[in-house]
Amino acid sequence: MDTKMYGIFERSIDSKGRIILPNKLVKPNTEIVFLKDSELEFKIYLLKQLEQIIEKYKNIYHQTFEVEKRKQIDETIESIILNIVDTYELDEQNRAVIPKLLRKEYELSDNVILNGLYDHFKVFPSEIKYKEYIKRSTIKF
Repeated sequence: MDTKMYGIFERSIDSKGRIILPNKLVKPNTEIVFLKDSELEFKIYLLKQLEQIIEKYKNIYHQTFEVEKRKQIDETIESIILNIVDTYELDEQNRAVIPKLLRKEYELSDNVILNGLYDHFKVFPSEIKYKEYIKRSTIKF
């Protein structure tokens, strides 16, 4: 069964660059994947779920004969793969080391905000970046 990741969590980064993922959503010893995203955030997926997403795209690719649609799917899969930074197995305390590349690129300091979005977490380096993301993505009714 797929893990559904919902909620907003503030997490501290320890001196080794580790964060603790929410126990109720992710279990210890689970393999996760870090992906770059926008200038505001990066993502964390469970490895199994990301593999399922890629497999779904591959299945759609093989079921369509429209050249343009196949090209879009191929570009989507390529984009996912090119944005993978690292994989990591959570320890017994549900900690993950954030890759140095991401810590540097997103200028991470003491805390991050995790926003669970169904099948992954968006990780924001600060409350300011999180609020900017919310402002950009909020639909006006």
